[in-house]
Amino acid sequence: ITVDDVHSMLGTARSGRLTDLSTHLIQRDAAAALRELDAAVQEGVDVGQLAEQLLGYFRDLMAALVGCDRHLLLHNSPQDYDALRAAAERFGLETLMAAAQVLDQTLVRMRQSTQSRTLVEMALVRICRLENLDQLAGLIAAVEKGVAIGGPTASSRPQASSGAAISSSPPSASRDPLPPESANTAQKKTTDLGVEAAETPQTAPPKREISTHSVGDLWTQMIDRMEDLTADDLRQVVRFATPAPNRIVAFFPAGYTLLKEKCERSDRKSVVERTLSQLAGQPVRVEFELEAAKSAPAPTARPPVNLRQLQRDVEQHRLIQDAKTLFDCEITRIDPPRG
Repeated sequence: ITVDDVHSMLGTARSGRLTDLSTHLIQRDAAAALRELDAAVQEGVDVGQLAEQLLGYFRDLMAALVGCDRHLLLHNSPQDYDALRAAAERFGLETLMAAAQVLDQTLVRMRQSTQSRTLVEMALVRICRLENLDQLAGLIAAVEKGVAIGGPTASSRPQASSGAAISSSPPSASRDPLPPESANTAQKKTTDLGVEAAETPQTAPPKREISTHSVGDLWTQMIDRMEDLTADDLRQVVRFATPAPNRIVAFFPAGYTLLKEKCERSDRKSVVERTLSQLAGQPVRVEFELEAAKSAPAPTARPPVNLRQLQRDVEQHRLIQDAKTLFDCEITRIDPPRG
């Protein structure tokens, strides 16, 4: 039994495949990363196992980059320590941690979806689209310290001498200074414009009225902004109520208890309320309820059985008449139906 046989039985990828895939991610080559994923699937690798392996691979990259000993590697051989550290330095610690979070969120979503490969492909493309967050952190630190970034500041620019300025300007181009009244007027206009610009508030979304008639359109717009499985769950709502101006009660069909509990989770409910608040232009609170179960109709009581009428009906039945003729018999007793 070889190592490849073990990987084939477990549905896992060999270490070389993980190294190649990680190299494509570091190079921000999304197309090559997707081709590498397809090649792994063709070899029988399970995409869920591959995502977990890649998350463990990123963990070892992080451990090597922060200076851990080679014996702390959990998913790679200690002999690969130098190569892992070199790859981690190219990736950057902040970017590496962001990529690990993308994979972790993908693994959580895969437990609730049948499109595992698509989710992993989306994660790989998203990782390739990550910027170098280490450089971004350095720029933020420089800004906080007041270090100038970009071109020279106004104080560092050379000032032209008065003699050079006079010699470079022809006599005919000289302009008379503004009179005091004009200068004061111009300064006042500039000050007014500055105050007006400072006092101009940012445009906020218009406030929308929330009522039983309008909440349906608002709910549909909110679902269109969702990108996860929560949107499919929210489409099962059958009725709304608005007991208060900024409060919505969404009703699921009776018996949808599990679906109601999923939507009441704090992470999902907060996303729903935040999206609705953005659309409505005001804070919105959402509650989920179940429709009342419809009671079964009461069985109608049967009228009392009339024995004489029952006997006439039985005697007129075709099968009974044929039996009487065939066996030369007559009816002696009729038992009414039970229940």
